[in-house]
Amino acid sequence: MNQSFEVTGGARLGWIHASWPLARLTATSDTLLVSVGLLGNYRFTPDTVVSIVAHSGMRDRGIHIRHCVPEYPENIVFKCMGAPDRLLTGIHQTGFLPRAPASAQPLRRGFTLRWQAIVVMVIAWTALSTLTMIPTFPPRFLRDMIPWMAIAIVPAFATTVALIRIPAFQHLVIKPGRNVGEIRPVLILLLLANGGLLLVLAILGFFQQ
Repeated sequence: MNQSFEVTGGARLGWIHASWPLARLTATSDTLLVSVGLLGNYRFTPDTVVSIVAHSGMRDRGIHIRHCVPEYPENIVFKCMGAPDRLLTGIHQTGFLPRAPASAQPLRRGFTLRWQAIVVMVIAWTALSTLTMIPTFPPRFLRDMIPWMAIAIVPAFATTVALIRIPAFQHLVIKPGRNVGEIRPVLILLLLANGGLLLVLAILGFFQQ
């Protein structure tokens, strides 16, 4: 029976930080799994990991998993409360040994999205937000503002869904050779934030009737 190692902690997925105890690391001889709730599960085999090293930053400390999975964020750090060496020892004792060569790591330069797509989305959202404020300025009643606020949020919500789910749209806005999985945690947080705002507006609209 394979020995396993499990520990609860936090995680950093690219730009996104998940505090303790929102992440869990599980290691066996052939699998290293970082589970971060709604932000996803990140599963590695020895052939997809270049190295696992101690990490110490201003905001966190733990282990940095250097990997060659293009569908995952480049920087994946599992954060712990104690010394990172305890995690490294626990993983090593399971028999999980990274085997991927350093040359297997994808070369990622700059941001994942095309800059033209970023400019278009920022201009469109800014213009839409400005236009939706005109009918409600100065605001008289909350119920008059709710529909216009929703109009500004719905396109952002729809764009995020399209980026996550629609390959044709991904092809338009993501740089060649890059993958939407690199920014999936960011997109999931945007989806949750915009969905939460729409839910709040729907509830307020119901009680304002």
